Amino acid sequence: MSTIDYLGVELDACESHGVWLDQSELLSVTENERHNASSFQLADLWRTQQRPPVDEERVLSCPKCTSPMRLQYYEAVHMDWCQGHGIWLDKGELGAIMNNLRLNPLYTSKAALRIWDNKY
Repeated sequence: MSTIDYLGVELDACESHGVWLDQSELLSVTENERHNASSFQLADLWRTQQRPPVDEERVLSCPKCTSPMRLQYYEAVHMDWCQGHGIWLDKGELGAIMNNLRLNPLYTSKAALRIWDNKY
């Protein structure tokens, strides 16, 4: 794993497999994107929801505490979640989340902090 800067947030990434986001880093990434993006982009006219494939039989262990991670769905994307430590997103899932958020008018209109998302 290597450390990358993604929208001003340091994430642990594996180029081949995906990215680990520590507790609250997903919220930081999505809020940084929301604050920096224009309210409308030409690409939004053709944007459609992305749903990466899901392997519901796979159970990952948290790299911090080794407990089994729970399957959680956020913006139509499957993610592996440890409530105490963070989220594992397979390759392409972070991009799908960012794409799907652009479809939400409350997100793009710069609505106040999304309380539900605060747990990620």
